[in-house]
Amino acid sequence: MINESGRIISNLKIASNIWRLDIQLPQIVAKRPHPGQFVELLIDRSFAKPLRRPMSIAGYTADVLSIIYKTFGEATRILTTKIAGDFIDVIGPLGNYFELIEDDYSTPVLIAGGVGIPPILWLHQELNRQKQKHFLIIGARTKAEHFITPDNENTLLTTDDGSLGIKGTVIPVLKKIISNVVGTRIFACGPEPMLKSIQKIALATKQPAQLSIESHMACGVGLCQGCVIKRRNYQETEHSYQVKYVLVCSDGPVFKAGEIDFD
Repeated sequence: MINESGRIISNLKIASNIWRLDIQLPQIVAKRPHPGQFVELLIDRSFAKPLRRPMSIAGYTADVLSIIYKTFGEATRILTTKIAGDFIDVIGPLGNYFELIEDDYSTPVLIAGGVGIPPILWLHQELNRQKQKHFLIIGARTKAEHFITPDNENTLLTTDDGSLGIKGTVIPVLKKIISNVVGTRIFACGPEPMLKSIQKIALATKQPAQLSIESHMACGVGLCQGCVIKRRNYQETEHSYQVKYVLVCSDGPVFKAGEIDFD
């Protein structure tokens, strides 16, 4: 883990409420982050907003790390005002990452929605680089929130209102792929309701699945205890806090589908 002051190379709006931020971070990039890991940004140094904001890494080139973020509140609004040449304090890379198993002949199915798109899109690019066949499903509420163009017939876009791609959520598309393809392996990141539905499908159909969980992570290293999630199928009556629960930041953010309980 590195704490580094990075120079902003660009900060551009790429879709409705969605921005791409490129930061020169040679020390953090030298750690060779993987899809699924994240960084913590100190967006505002004022006493009013002392907490860092977690941001998934969308990839890197040379010594520049990329982040794709969505504007939600005041902190991300402030982030949109940063311009090339500004400096921002960054801690990273943090957390674990999606694992691609060697000699695994299953077909990866990548699913993303909301702010969960960056790590999945990065994983998609890595699989393309390895020339490995896979499916990519990206969901959004409307056409205005989509910012990628499908690069082949296995890249599928959905919108809740049907303004682009397939009308509806990513879930029916996932079900169709599972029913038509023998041996799939799921990688997903997005809102909790989406992940919960994917978990249910994966467990019911016995498809291996890795889920990257979105959470408020003020510190990113397990100190603040603000990103607690319950372990699945925990049966013991006597327990310690650390045994019954896990922390998204330090134990994740990527978990196997059978490891966690969203209820």
